[in-house]
Formats: sequence, structure tokens, C-alpha cells
Amino acid sequence: DELTELNRESNAISYSNQPRTEVIKHFPNPIAKTVFSDEIHFCLNNGRLSYVPMSELISLMRSEWKLNSERLSRVDQAIEVVGPVLDYRMQYELVVQTNYDRTSGGMMAQKNVSFEGFRLLPSSPLIGETLEVALKADSNFQKRLAGLEPRKTTVSIWVYPDDFESHAVLKKWIYENGFQMASWPLDHGKRISGGPTGFKTSAQ
Repeated sequence: DELTELNRESNAISYSNQPRTEVIKHFPNPIAKTVFSDEIHFCLNNGRLSYVPMSELISLMRSEWKLNSERLSRVDQAIEVVGPVLDYRMQYELVVQTNYDRTSGGMMAQKNVSFEGFRLLPSSPLIGETLEVALKADSNFQKRLAGLEPRKTTVSIWVYPDDFESHAVLKKWIYENGFQMASWPLDHGKRISGGPTGFKTSAQ
């Protein structure tokens, strides 16, 4: 009887000392791979998610660059702005380089316009929709994704330090809806930017 009682007390003590179990939700992050599929950009800032019309602005920049190539050949450097498209404008920099070739008639100068880089300028700090609204079925965010095939589309999110918690919530939604995701952290005060020396987006 004493042995039975001691065993009962021992089991009760062991059970009471067991640590509590907490379930941590984890979303697998496969090895990053370079994106060659369709890509759509959004920016998460001040708790709000805005669509970034990257392709539209780049197309505008290219068309304007070609139209102004003759004028640009007369300067050494030029900073131009295109847009706005929705809530963004694109500021880009061009540099004119002069190359000299020796010909039978002497030295001939040839000028080439090269693209240095761009940055995006939002119309205000509070563009887009709150994350709560963005995750609802009739939001602008979900309307943008509606016509895209999840397995062939990468959702690129530009995110500022104060929005990392919102970023985790957004990542969960994107993962659960079958899209690939790429994240681009931005420091405070920095703009979305890119150039010829930049890297391709890596998606998880």
C-alpha cells in the first residue's frame, strides 16, 4: 500500500513539472531561387500596403529616354522624372559618356547615353490600404492578384523596419494562397531603387 501511494505521488509530481507546450507556426522557406516568372511589387509602409507600378514606370522611362536621346547627347548628366502612375513617380539618372575613335579623317567623338539607376517617389507617406483591408476579399491588393497564376507569380514586398510584424502576417497570407514571395527590406528614409548593377529578385 505504501509503495502504491509513493508511486502515485511520484507520478503526480512528474506530471506537474512538465513544461507547457506552445505551438509555433512555421512556414517553410526553401532555398531562394532567382525569379524568372511574373513579378508584382507592393510596398509595406506605416502599416499600409500599396501597389508599386514598377513595370508601368519602367516602360514610361524607356519611351521617354528614347524620345529625349538627342537632347541628352548635349549634356553630361541628366536627372529625369516620369509619372505619376497611381501613387508613384520614377526619378532616374542618365550619364553621357564620350568615346573617341581614330579614323582616317582624324579623331571622331561618339557619345553614348547610359542608365545609372532609378528611385521611386511616393505621392505621400500614407498611400495604399491598411493591411487589415488588404487581406479582405474585395481589396485592391487581392484584385491585383486575381488575374495572376499563383505558381508562376512572385509577390515582391518592399518593407520598412516598423512593419516587420505586418510583413509576417502578409507572408502567411501569400504562402497560404500559393504565391512565391520575395522581400526587400528598406532602411528608414530610403526609397525603392534599382539600377543596372542590381541583383534579380530572389523568391522563397
